[in-house]
Amino acid sequence: MKVSFVGIGLMNGSLSLDLQRLYPDAVMQGISRKEATLSCALDLGLIHETGDLDQLQDADWVFVSIPVAAIAALLPRILDAIGEQTLVVDFGSTKAAICEAVKLHPKRAQFLAAHPIAGTEHSGPDAAVPELYKGKTIMLCDTAHTRQCGIAEAGIRRHENRPWPDGRAETGRWQTAYFFGRLHT
Repeated sequence: MKVSFVGIGLMNGSLSLDLQRLYPDAVMQGISRKEATLSCALDLGLIHETGDLDQLQDADWVFVSIPVAAIAALLPRILDAIGEQTLVVDFGSTKAAICEAVKLHPKRAQFLAAHPIAGTEHSGPDAAVPELYKGKTIMLCDTAHTRQCGIAEAGIRRHENRPWPDGRAETGRWQTAYFFGRLHT
């Protein structure tokens, strides 16, 4: 298995630590515009190799954790570069601009918009911690446009939605789910 991380700070670095524990033979690739970030991530063992956006063809997973405006700008290029079986997951904090940027992309079904309800006050690769996501919820957006087999492969367990106080169902745009259920089983 090959996992590519676009941005390798707290969020993706922490995920990498957990994935390496579960999949010791997996290759973790880091992509960043800053060489110092990549060097630190390599030194900390968060990634095994560095790469660039043109080297995503053979990735099984691509996790994108960079500022929202950068995600919206780069996501079409990332989707252009991936293979037919790759699933791209973003960890941006807002979704409107991100989902709008790829709504008509031919590989839109290979993209999962996600917002982890996890983190710390620290950033950068040296902030990565194991089990950051343990017991946490990740908000998923626009899942009707993501291939369902990709969601199932991720080990996502759907959490039943509660109605809003006025009786509306909390379905459609936002869905609550536990992401990577197998990370801590």
